Amino acid sequence: MTTRRRKTKAKKEDMSASGRPLASKLMRLRTSSQCLHGFVPYPDADGFSENMAFLENFIDEIADSEFHTGLLAAFKATLKNHYDVWEDGTRLKWVSSFFLFQATEDMLGGAVEEAHSDTSLACFFDQISDIARSTKSMEEFNITKVKELKLTDEHTVVSFLKKRIACSCLDKRYERVKSITKMGLCMNPRCSRGTRVERSTMLFCTPCRRENCSRACQREAWPKHKHVCARRVGRNKNAVKNDAFYLKQSISFFVGTVLSLYLFSIIGSISSAKSSVNLLESKKREICSLLEQERTIITHGVGINPYARGPNYSANVYNAATDREWDKLSKATQDALDCAWDGTKYFQEEYAHSTSCDYTGISVCGMLKYCISKADKKNARGARPLHFSRAVTRTMMAAADVLGKCFSSASRHTNKQEPKPSRSRDK
Repeated sequence: MTTRRRKTKAKKEDMSASGRPLASKLMRLRTSSQCLHGFVPYPDADGFSENMAFLENFIDEIADSEFHTGLLAAFKATLKNHYDVWEDGTRLKWVSSFFLFQATEDMLGGAVEEAHSDTSLACFFDQISDIARSTKSMEEFNITKVKELKLTDEHTVVSFLKKRIACSCLDKRYERVKSITKMGLCMNPRCSRGTRVERSTMLFCTPCRRENCSRACQREAWPKHKHVCARRVGRNKNAVKNDAFYLKQSISFFVGTVLSLYLFSIIGSISSAKSSVNLLESKKREICSLLEQERTIITHGVGINPYARGPNYSANVYNAATDREWDKLSKATQDALDCAWDGTKYFQEEYAHSTSCDYTGISVCGMLKYCISKADKKNARGARPLHFSRAVTRTMMAAADVLGKCFSSASRHTNKQEPKPSRSRDK
């Protein structure tokens, strides 16, 4: 048995003795004061016991053989017994964070070889998690990166970990290793330089980003690689053709939902004429947070059926297209946010604290919601998917106009309600 296998076997035995030590270890971490590097040992989520069984099974399987063959064996074994975990991107993300935590602890403890293995597993599960959540396609799975982190230099591993943990525990370690030359992995199995080469000198295949150390290696690997490369490029072209219409149509219909979410959430915070400005401030933070998530919401397919993209779906193509649509959408949504926020703040400042005003914001909100909803429906019928941003602009102009009329009406109503000074009658 090799030294590496002896170490892995010892690590497995340490984690597998007496009952469920991995669960006990995580429980201890939960109450420990040590830094967990962003890892959450016991998340409050359904199915956690299955997550634990999956993780223990995977560790047992991969420790019984060499790393790469063990990875395949562990995948097959856990796929049969824990299929639900492999389909759940959130659970896989938790597994990835566990290996990030373990790799960071290994690196800080001087177990560099073990840190390489755990970092490689973290990368593996992170990519599988993205595929399970439909943010990446299977064609984008980068097995080269997984292999590279297992075999590469310490600088590359520490850099990978440092970018993904939520603390500064590796900062000092990074300062010590950043002078080490970063090494890459040449994908030509017959590379005369031994596969590991300086990353700055590597060449990439333009269509599929496959890495080689030289043009000679690219030429030598081309007879086999060209078939893989052609299939991947063909899939991407089909993805562009098949997804274009569906993408534009889905996002154009999704715009109305996004605008309603922002506008109505803010406007709805005016529950009465006596409502507090503090409530509005907290609502503003909430909506600004939602605004920052807008691109994520659209990219991850909320309101867009992820299963309608077909088997040749390419996440890169989709993300590029949503970037373009995001550019169109964000300005209009920002205008809507400003319009609603400024209008409601003005209403609060002018009318909410008037002791003589019994005019509530309910009727104002009702008028505004009705008019914006009507404008949205009208523009949705007349707007083509390619020009939905113009429909959004018209809707926002109508909303601003209605908002001004509502406040003007509120002002007239308030003035009528103000008590008139009484006159004494002298007899």
